[in-house]
Amino acid sequence: MTIKTLTGIVLALGLAAGQPARATETENLGIRILPTPGKVAVDGQVADWDLTGGVFVCGDVENLRDQLAVWIHAMYDADNLYVLARFIDETPMSNPGSIAGDHGFAGDSLQLRVILHPDKADPRSSMGGKEVCWVTAWRDRDAKDLIDLSFPRTKEHGDGMQIADAKTLGAQQAFLEADDGKGYIQEMAIPWKLLADGGLTPKPGERIAFSVEPNFNTTAKFRITLKDIFRPGITPDRVFTFMAVNCWGYGVFAPAGKVDPQPLRLADNREFAVTMKDGVPVVDWTGTGFLHDGHPRRFIAAVSRRKKWRASQG
Repeated sequence: MTIKTLTGIVLALGLAAGQPARATETENLGIRILPTPGKVAVDGQVADWDLTGGVFVCGDVENLRDQLAVWIHAMYDADNLYVLARFIDETPMSNPGSIAGDHGFAGDSLQLRVILHPDKADPRSSMGGKEVCWVTAWRDRDAKDLIDLSFPRTKEHGDGMQIADAKTLGAQQAFLEADDGKGYIQEMAIPWKLLADGGLTPKPGERIAFSVEPNFNTTAKFRITLKDIFRPGITPDRVFTFMAVNCWGYGVFAPAGKVDPQPLRLADNREFAVTMKDGVPVVDWTGTGFLHDGHPRRFIAAVSRRKKWRASQG
């Protein structure tokens, strides 16, 4: 049974049982970009990472938080923006395309929406007058990977510019499948000089625009895309997020690492505490009001028992 089918069953049974059938998305308002604790090796390992600033991204926390989600982490030094994505995914590193000419977002991939100078106008830009960079980073069906950078611009400025593979200019990327086969890590380092003309010298307290679009290829070859890290006070556009620059959140350069994890925020304004356990952030789902803690199998079993009990009562 696929994730898509299972979710449909859970929602249908919830309605049939007279229970609220929730499917709530995360809606994190910004992310902290932490200073690197030392030299970072882009190898898919987390030992050299400070994970305290991470945010959890999921499109349906009630039903899929343990099956289809991702933790996003970001760090910085003078030369690079570092991004680490810890995917929860039952079909890890599954992308049907080829870097020879296919679109990376059609399967497992990570897309970033970045504006290094959000308060500076750029007359060349076709995206709100800001120098936008769209990042598409992925690994194809032949285990080849690339980091594509695109800069949308007006027709007068050529419609756009592209760095087809930023790895040829110093960017780095690595993938590592989880030991249990139910997830993977995607790690990258992108030089500041590639993300905007003139690059950036990151300074504590300053900010960049930063939003994420993780993509998944499911067992049914069905693409699922998530959108998160938004701006406070702006209703996010979850359809054309790549164009809706005004709703992209901010990444703030933290002056120091080992921060207190920020609470997880959902689209309905609920918030849940995040704590560190064994060096990684963990969401405390206690008291969420989810049906049977949001686990579909247990919920389906409960509905089945209820139906049997009602039948026994005539």
